Amino acid sequence: MAQEIELKFIVNHDAVNVLRNYLHTLGGEHHAPSQLLNIYYETPDNWLRRHHMGLRIRGENGCYEMTM
Repeated sequence: MAQEIELKFIVNHDAVNVLRNYLHTLGGEHHAPSQLLNIYYETPDNWLRRHHMGLRIRGENGCYEMTM
């Protein structure tokens, strides 16, 4: 799997196009949309959440990775 960097923005509705246009000026590669499978796990007593952690398995095109 390729390295992924995820950014989340909270913007005013009127600023969406301005932000989108700015991000396009930064360069990078365009990738066609793809289908990701995300499965999140937790213990019965919510141990992960209580310790500010999460366990996820993500799959794409038959390749899977687990992150903690």
